[in-house]
Amino acid sequence: MRVFISMVSHGHGKLIDKLAVASKLSESNSVEVIIRDNVGEKCLEDFCRSSNIVYARNYTALGFGENNNLNYKYFRNNFRVGGNDLFLVLNPDVIITIDDIWSVGGRMADKGARLGTCNLFLDDSFSTYDNSIRRFPRFFDFLKSYLCKSNPTIIEKSAITEPAFVDWAAGSFLLFSFELYNALAGFDTGYFMYCEDIDICCRAKSFGEPGVLYVPEAHAIHMAKRDSRRILSKHFFWHLRSMFRYLIKNSGRV
Repeated sequence: MRVFISMVSHGHGKLIDKLAVASKLSESNSVEVIIRDNVGEKCLEDFCRSSNIVYARNYTALGFGENNNLNYKYFRNNFRVGGNDLFLVLNPDVIITIDDIWSVGGRMADKGARLGTCNLFLDDSFSTYDNSIRRFPRFFDFLKSYLCKSNPTIIEKSAITEPAFVDWAAGSFLLFSFELYNALAGFDTGYFMYCEDIDICCRAKSFGEPGVLYVPEAHAIHMAKRDSRRILSKHFFWHLRSMFRYLIKNSGRV
């Protein structure tokens, strides 16, 4: 089993260098890492070249889904991919060890799952959960999230002590079998920044997957910096557009 890691930088060059997660992961003989630079940073290019990491530069800014799809295609075109190999979508602000990645991969193999995720926390003491696993949202769930500042789709992680299937997990860490990612044709590039992860997990379920395998013992830290979604901000409109695309597209699936 090998893992091919896809990371996308939107000006994260200094953070990627500081955290050194990508460079440590790339030291494993069973790991390949590609970092796609969406803005153009010389410091990131230098970091990749000194860390045995594939550096890919965009000259036009692309969305989350399209960037990861391009990284997947690079691996497909340049490596001999085996049936047990995995494709990991990993945010540049996630701190994780190779042992925790293998933990998710091993549990997936045990359960016959083709899509998995780890247990993300917001602090290095692993005391504050990142609400990264959820049930599929409906229209009123989105409204409650914005208007009432509550989200009924959030799954309480403290109640899950063994690997379990959930509806969807955040795109900050999604581990796919190459076979499944190929069958799904990757992320839907019609989204730009929001809901791509919900959509691909929903489509995976339509392909017969029981859900995303959540592995609670595989810990990682997500240094999440939330973009503002205040009413009338650009992020609000991006999220609103993505929300309606998801609801219309998947109305018969959830």
